[in-house]
Amino acid sequence: MGGEFFGEGAFRSESLVADNNRYVLHQRLEVPYYQPMAKHLQSARGDYALTPAKDFRYWSKLDFPHRPMGNIQTLDQLLTIVEEPGRFELHFDISGHDHVPFVVELAFRPGGEMTGALQEVVTRDGDQILLLKEGHLRYRVGADVIEVGPGQVEHQMLNLSGPSYAAHGAALRAAGKRVYITGFTPFQNTITIRGIQA
Repeated sequence: MGGEFFGEGAFRSESLVADNNRYVLHQRLEVPYYQPMAKHLQSARGDYALTPAKDFRYWSKLDFPHRPMGNIQTLDQLLTIVEEPGRFELHFDISGHDHVPFVVELAFRPGGEMTGALQEVVTRDGDQILLLKEGHLRYRVGADVIEVGPGQVEHQMLNLSGPSYAAHGAALRAAGKRVYITGFTPFQNTITIRGIQA
C-alpha cells in the first residue's frame, strides 16, 4: 500500500504494536519544501555538497542541511490488522494531506481462477494488472477459495516504487496476479480477507 505523495513510494511501517489478535502498523511522512540557501552560503560556481534529502528519498548536490525547510506536508498512515477465525480485517486510516491518491495492492500466486468485478488495465510499460471496481473478488486454487473486498476504484495512479527504485530504472512490483483497490485521502476503509467454503 502507499500514497502518490511526493514520490515516497510504498508504506514502510515505523512501528508494530501487537495486542492479542490486533496488530497496528504506523508510518508518518513529513515532506518539506526546501528553500533557497542563505546568501552568505551560496557558491558562485553553484557547486554544493552531495547530501540526502531529510528523509533519504534521494541525494543531490544541493547541500540540504544548509537549506531552510518550509511548508511541510504530512501523510499519516495507520493500518490495523484484526485476526479472527477464518478471516483478517485490514482497517486503513490514512489522513493528513487531502486528496492524495492512495492504493492497496493485493498479489495472488499464479495458477488460480479469479472472479469478481474486475477491470483489466495495461500500464504504460505493458504490465497487465486488475482493478477491483466493487464488491468482492474470489480466488480459487483447487478446493481452496479466499474472498477479498470490497473494492473501489477512484484513480489509476498505481506507482509504489518510490525514488530508490526509480532512480535505478527499476520498479517495486509483487510477483503473481496483482489486483488494486484505489481511493483518495482521507482513506478510511476496511478490507476483509477470508477463507470460504468452496
